[in-house]
Amino acid sequence: MKRISSVLVIMTLILQVTLSQIVFVNAESKDTYLEVRESLELANKFLEDNYGLDKDYFKKTSYYKKREINESMAINGNGMEKFGNLPVFVYGSVAEGAEEGTKYGNDRRVYDSNGNPRALGFSFIDEPYPNPEFHIDEITYVCRWIKEPWILPIKGQKGITKELSPDDPKDTHTKQYLDYQPDKFASTYSVIRQWVKGSSTFLPDKVQKQTGNRKFFNKCIEGQLPAGIADNPEDFIYIIQPPTYESWGVGIAFYYYGGTGSDNMSQPNYYSYYQYFRYKPFVLVKDDIMPSVETMQSSA
Repeated sequence: MKRISSVLVIMTLILQVTLSQIVFVNAESKDTYLEVRESLELANKFLEDNYGLDKDYFKKTSYYKKREINESMAINGNGMEKFGNLPVFVYGSVAEGAEEGTKYGNDRRVYDSNGNPRALGFSFIDEPYPNPEFHIDEITYVCRWIKEPWILPIKGQKGITKELSPDDPKDTHTKQYLDYQPDKFASTYSVIRQWVKGSSTFLPDKVQKQTGNRKFFNKCIEGQLPAGIADNPEDFIYIIQPPTYESWGVGIAFYYYGGTGSDNMSQPNYYSYYQYFRYKPFVLVKDDIMPSVETMQSSA
């Protein structure tokens, strides 16, 4: 009888511990779910308040491919020091995003020497989301930035002439023909298209229409801009994902580099590369939007 009682006591204790673990896991999952929802709601409120979007832009699954959001990155206090522990909306798998961002480029590294992937996943509209910790080889000679890289030749066109803006004012090569070459290794068309799928939601003309200021997002760009695009980065950087009150944004720009060497200031070169630019959340930018954020946080 005593043995039966002991067994019952032990079983009861095991059941209590198991139930408490289940409750804890469910509570943790529920907390994360609520935090993600709050991050998305705040980001959508920013776009409603400041960009005139009357429907939610960000959701828990991506727009085209229905990839799931990375919940651990989409919340405050996500442990990502590179992002100041503020939300980053990334969808799908890191591996898939890194592969997609490497598909056609001459640089075939999916991971850098430190093991950092080229992309963290995908944006809400299923474009690769560049990883700021991935080391891009620095080009030490002249870069010629491609203006409006979202405007590319279409099927039926052989190509179009693109305007370039060199970093070096002595460089006289300011126009170059861009061939229509889809799905071709190391072609400029394919390299751009693997990152830029063609959304117009945050192009400068749309930004002008929605905010009255085509440079609206420029204040959020982190770091010093290259000389060739410093005056009007909005004409060269494609916004993959916009910054909002607390969430980070990211953009990408493309350039031809160097002619046939560091001394070449007139001849074309068909090697192209890219540089990504992080857009800081507006809570990290001192401007007239800040009071709105502080009010919202204090009332939360």
